[in-house]
This record gives sequence, C-alpha cells and structure tokens, in this order.
Amino acid sequence: MKLDESTLSEIMESVKPSLIEGLQNELKSNITWETKEEISKQIREYVETWAKKEIIPEIARMLTEDKDSLVSLGVKLGQEVVEAMVKEMSTAIKSNLENAWKRKKIFEALLD
Repeated sequence: MKLDESTLSEIMESVKPSLIEGLQNELKSNITWETKEEISKQIREYVETWAKKEIIPEIARMLTEDKDSLVSLGVKLGQEVVEAMVKEMSTAIKSNLENAWKRKKIFEALLD
C-alpha cells in the first residue's frame, strides 16, 4: 500500500510538534552538557595554574627547609626495613632447614 501525498503531509503535520519538542529537549541537554564541560575545563585550568603558582613553590620550600630531617628519616626507615627483612628471612631459612632435616630423617627411616 502506497500512501498518497496528502496522507503523508497530514502525518508529518501531526508529528511535527513532537519532533520539534524532541529536538528542543535534545539541544537543551547538549547545551547543558557542553556548558558543564567548558566550565569544568576552565576551572581545572585555573586550579592547575594556581597550584603551580601558589602550592608547588611552597611545598618545594618546605622540602628544602626540612631536607636534613627527611634524609635522616629516610635512612632510619631504610634501616628498619632492612632489619625487618633480615628477621623475616632468618625465620624462613630456619624453618626451611628444620623441614629439610625432618625430610632427611623421614627419608633415612624409609630406607632403613
């Protein structure tokens, strides 16, 4: 069945308001999203510039002023880590040796 020109025209006229409304809603949604994105971009750029100007120099100054204490803290923490690793490795080696000795005794008992 083929629709004639007047029927098609009537259909288009009847859906025209809802099409326009749908397009308007979509445009509003897109404009709102794009506006939010642009505002977020501008805020990120401002904060980044501000942090580079205000925060980073202050942190660098603090680190430079506390350099000696940070270095000594690093050395102390390094020593503590090494001590903990040695303790854990010693415990593991001792356990492995004990297990090896037990396996040896079991193996010898099986062979006798």
